[in-house]
Amino acid sequence: WLALALLAAALAWGSLLALVLAMGLLCHIARHDWQIRRSLWHSGPVPPGLHFLDTPLNRRRASHLRASSSHRRERDLTSWLWNGDLQTLFPFLAFKTHKIVYERLWFESSEEGEGGVRELLALDIALPVGGFDPSKPVALICHGLNGGSGEAYVTDFVSHVTEKCGWTAVVMVARGLGGTPIRSGQLFHGARTSDLATAAKLVCNAAGAAPVVGVGFSMGAIVLANFCGTSGDINPLACAVGLSGCYDCAHNAHFEYGRTYWQPWLTQQLKASYLLKQPHASILAKSGRVDLQRTLSSAVRSITDFDEATVVPFNGYADIDAYYADMSLARGDKLARVAVPLLALHAVDDPIVWADNFEASIARSTVATSSEKNPNCWFRITRGGGHVGWSLGVDPRGERWLFMNLAVVDFAEAILAVVPREGEA
Repeated sequence: WLALALLAAALAWGSLLALVLAMGLLCHIARHDWQIRRSLWHSGPVPPGLHFLDTPLNRRRASHLRASSSHRRERDLTSWLWNGDLQTLFPFLAFKTHKIVYERLWFESSEEGEGGVRELLALDIALPVGGFDPSKPVALICHGLNGGSGEAYVTDFVSHVTEKCGWTAVVMVARGLGGTPIRSGQLFHGARTSDLATAAKLVCNAAGAAPVVGVGFSMGAIVLANFCGTSGDINPLACAVGLSGCYDCAHNAHFEYGRTYWQPWLTQQLKASYLLKQPHASILAKSGRVDLQRTLSSAVRSITDFDEATVVPFNGYADIDAYYADMSLARGDKLARVAVPLLALHAVDDPIVWADNFEASIARSTVATSSEKNPNCWFRITRGGGHVGWSLGVDPRGERWLFMNLAVVDFAEAILAVVPREGEA
């Protein structure tokens, strides 16, 4: 703002000194500001494009993807939302939420909590016009941090696939979130994949011959990807897509831009949900393992601070590194164990989850000489889009999150339509 003020003064008063100062300050900002560099001229170490292990089957699937509507629309990202901050913020300020009529079913978790009690979790189901179509896929959706089935980007996706594609949509509401109760004394945390494993098995059994496509947004994408790594060959999903997720949470903890500008606000939302609302607050207090007063203080400013103060001690992790390793697909041998096609869709200018955290995963899984190469690991990196953003057109309010919706459907169709030929892996 100082640079803009100096520039305005230079133009208004013809001041050469103000002009020189303004240009010098702008050059300094352009050189050192991560978002400006990333959005305008330097995409970082992960080049935009489609990354996958080069096999005959994958080449045919990639050809299908490159001819899809989402790839054509990628060039239509809203130009006046010129950086990742704007692409992230604008949709949540301007896009309207679809009204979805869900049918809620409950299922019991596989893990026992206090007193041997198993948690009850909600599945919110939306059917296409005419009811369930066994010839069309079922989307099993994992929402984002602190969200639920009513999140605007979730309802937009549900509306798209049920009304325009004939899919059935099932949203798994994470334990204790979206207004659901807690009876086991065990709160949500990002490394737990057992709830999704149970939900996936139930939904796949109910869907019969219909393929089930996993879809995760932000935190939901982290859980979904981690599930694909931990489940390995017993994963019942046909394929999965994670949007704005993270494969290496420990690496992302060092993302200074997100930690400085976005995480303080996200951390306040977590404090409000976990430390000020019931039953979460009383469960944490009763455990005796969490210092609520310190966690509520200004000393806890980032998500990493919050996780270290609450999730780590409450769930018995040795430290934050142990928790993040448990939550991350890129840690251990999980990346190599992914047994169904898994796409990570990410923007290089995402201000919350560092796109750079995919650099090592791409090298490990898509390079033919790598000992961990895996034909099931796909990465689609876009030049812009922010975090769960990707607004399209001059006035993106009309199409809302259409790009994300198309990207999911296009990947699922490529995987389901392009099947292995005889002798082809």
